[in-house]
Amino acid sequence: MARFGSTSMTGTLERVLVRPPLAEDAEHWRAYGWRAAPDVAAAAVEHELFRGLLEAAGAEVVVSHHDAGNPDAIYVYDPVLVGPAGAVLLRPGKEGRRG
Repeated sequence: MARFGSTSMTGTLERVLVRPPLAEDAEHWRAYGWRAAPDVAAAAVEHELFRGLLEAAGAEVVVSHHDAGNPDAIYVYDPVLVGPAGAVLLRPGKEGRRG
């Protein structure tokens, strides 16, 4: 269990925002530094399974279709610090993720 001072940094995962892979993401893979073009159909299946696991674990899954054309928008991690008072978004390494 991670601790910060006397405040626990763990808790129950209640709500998750996800962004599925979109067909228009695939054409921009080079601009985002991917090593190869993504398999859009396989990514969609994997994402559905991931959402199912989250729901089975009891989390509310909120789906967004934001930032079409950005293949990195499907990542489950962006640099962020979360604490009792809220979240601080940190600077992503890739230029395309900074918007």
